[in-house]
Amino acid sequence: MIEANNVSYYYQKDSPDEHKAVSGVSFKIEKGEFVVMLGHNGSGKSTLSRMMNALIAPSEGTMLVDGLDVSDEEDIYEVRRKAGMVFQNPDSQIVCATVEEEIAFGPGNLGMPRDEIIGRIDESLKLMNLEKYRTASPGRLSGGQKQRVAIASVLAMKPDYIILDEPTSMLDPIGRNQILGTLRRLNREEGIAIILVTQRMREAFEGDRILVMKKGELVYDGEPGKLFADRKRTAAYSLGMPEIELISEKLRKKGVNMGGFCPSVEEAADRIAAIYGRKLGKSL
Repeated sequence: MIEANNVSYYYQKDSPDEHKAVSGVSFKIEKGEFVVMLGHNGSGKSTLSRMMNALIAPSEGTMLVDGLDVSDEEDIYEVRRKAGMVFQNPDSQIVCATVEEEIAFGPGNLGMPRDEIIGRIDESLKLMNLEKYRTASPGRLSGGQKQRVAIASVLAMKPDYIILDEPTSMLDPIGRNQILGTLRRLNREEGIAIILVTQRMREAFEGDRILVMKKGELVYDGEPGKLFADRKRTAAYSLGMPEIELISEKLRKKGVNMGGFCPSVEEAADRIAAIYGRKLGKSL
């Protein structure tokens, strides 16, 4: 379990430029969950994600990963093995000349035997569908492929949690869908907990649970559908509506009975097919 207990974080603490980025946040994330952390720039979500990976320690409160305190220097490497981090720009974390060397980097630093490292490379390449790029230079890959390499290098550490800080922000729609599909598969088939940090409303529905950050505070912790079905609440949190719901709303105004809140393109397509399928059946 990842557990934040009344966590706060100050940048440039005790200086004239002191800024409180996170204020008194508490939550728990269980193994196997898919959680989306949503918020605009400056909301504190990236600061929280870095605390979960022990890149920074809380100024106040505690952040625990399976009982290990991220503030304890003796536990930092074990925290990072359990909770891997994938950044917005894959170029910022890819350091090796080939894909297989990149995946081997983490296990190698832990002093694992060669045979075990090779096994982890093979497994990570297969999980991320990167086998044919094994000896390729990461620099020659597309943005989506680079991001998959970054995820593969984290997978080689056998994490229980993967924290991703806006991993699709630099990708085109095809690359974005590939990464989101990969995250869903890793969560459902491998049981890895996913913490997806984003400011894209569309991605809010990737997870079963959503945490909303605003001005350093956690203002919502619950199901995405319940949040976006409440227009007053989303307005109070300065959140826009997913594009598919805006389209569904226009269809309702045109007389198409779309029912309640529509969370996804797939759901909207199913509803429209059901509506026009029934109408077609009556006309035959």
